[in-house]
Amino acid sequence: FNNFMCMHAYPLYTSLCPDSPDSLRSTYWPSFLCKLSSALSGKPTLMEEFGVSSQLISPEMERRYYESVVFSLAANGALGVFPWCFADFIGRQKKPYDAAPYEAGFGLTSTNGKIKPSGEVMIKLARVLEKVAFNSLQREKASAAMILPRRYHDNPDKDIKPETEARALFNSFLLAKQAGLDVDLVRIDQQLDSYKILFVPVVPRRAAFRAC
Repeated sequence: FNNFMCMHAYPLYTSLCPDSPDSLRSTYWPSFLCKLSSALSGKPTLMEEFGVSSQLISPEMERRYYESVVFSLAANGALGVFPWCFADFIGRQKKPYDAAPYEAGFGLTSTNGKIKPSGEVMIKLARVLEKVAFNSLQREKASAAMILPRRYHDNPDKDIKPETEARALFNSFLLAKQAGLDVDLVRIDQQLDSYKILFVPVVPRRAAFRAC
């Protein structure tokens, strides 16, 4: 039995984040995945891996991405955050990195030990959390909830895969955030009386919508 779940989230590796790394969609992706993982498992979720390669984006975009992601994860109830990875490394000519040399640029520090913008943001996060005594704070109950499909992983409709479900859920999650709503992800059999508004994301089908 697991005490908590782990999740990895990279906008680079999903079609659900076609925008730039510092966009609304890309920076909310880790928080959404943590909430989805916790809702499906009933366990708190640790963001075990996330990040961007400094070989693909500017230092300023790297900073914006990290600032948005880490504080969003803290505000949205993630158990913790582990960026990937601690340091850039040399050896891009060796397998498997010869086919993806940018993988060597995800570190918080460069190969010469200099702290990168991502590392500076992690230092800032630690100082802020310590200053506000974050571990003693309690999150306010969300006023809105988004209902998960009953069969997320094993939908009998073979055309509806988990990524299809995730697309509908993620788009609804973003709309709720843009409306200024903190939103929980819940199952239909959970206690829903405390929520003021419920969202039921649906996957469009030919001539019909399929809900839950």
